[in-house]
Amino acid sequence: FIAPANKQFKGWAFSADGEVISGTSINVTADTTLYAIWEDVTFTSTADFTSGDGTAALALLNAAKTGGAADSTWEVDGSGNPTLTLKGVHFVTTAATAVKLPDGATIVLADGTTNTITGGSLSNYCYGIYGEGDLTISGTGTLNVTGGNTTGSIYNSYGIYIDDGDINITGGTVNATGGTASGSSYGIYATTVMIHDGTVNATGGTAGSASGNVSCGIGTAERAVISGGVVNATGGAAYLSYGIK
Repeated sequence: FIAPANKQFKGWAFSADGEVISGTSINVTADTTLYAIWEDVTFTSTADFTSGDGTAALALLNAAKTGGAADSTWEVDGSGNPTLTLKGVHFVTTAATAVKLPDGATIVLADGTTNTITGGSLSNYCYGIYGEGDLTISGTGTLNVTGGNTTGSIYNSYGIYIDDGDINITGGTVNATGGTASGSSYGIYATTVMIHDGTVNATGGTAGSASGNVSCGIGTAERAVISGGVVNATGGAAYLSYGIK
């Protein structure tokens, strides 16, 4: 049989949504229908567009493209402005950071596409998307981005994290979710969060129970500017929980 796009065989079950049968053999005494159970193909690396010319990172994302999707693209214009156009990917990695982008990058969500980016869970800070500086998200497609769960010491989880820069969302549907964290959890965090159009659903995960830990849908170092679109920002269970902070 042929695996669905971005899926790998997990095992057999007695129903389409049943538990995988354990062991190496099945005792059959009557006509029996078995169902193949599939799970996501999980990668182990970061799609790091800050390393080299981005070719390796792009190849990693395109290895995770959804069935029938065109290849996503990475282009840098004459002024050095980079654009990642996502055309249908389902990228799940065990790395602490799923996708890393340089300052000034733009993500374009191609029309009619759904793009899923999920970071790994481990004892570290975890990021779905990590931007080294300003990031713009545009287009008309959908982006589902989730930070991994953190364990161990007090580590934060972020769906989208912008390091010392702003995020500007001008279109598309962006679903950004922080993982369950030993520290704080944010759907989106940046110096300034600007939303001008599109739909944004930002959700903080369950944060650690220690005093001061935060779960926040949208977190900012300075301010949030919402001039259009639809925004739903929700904090999760935490010592301090905020929709927008």
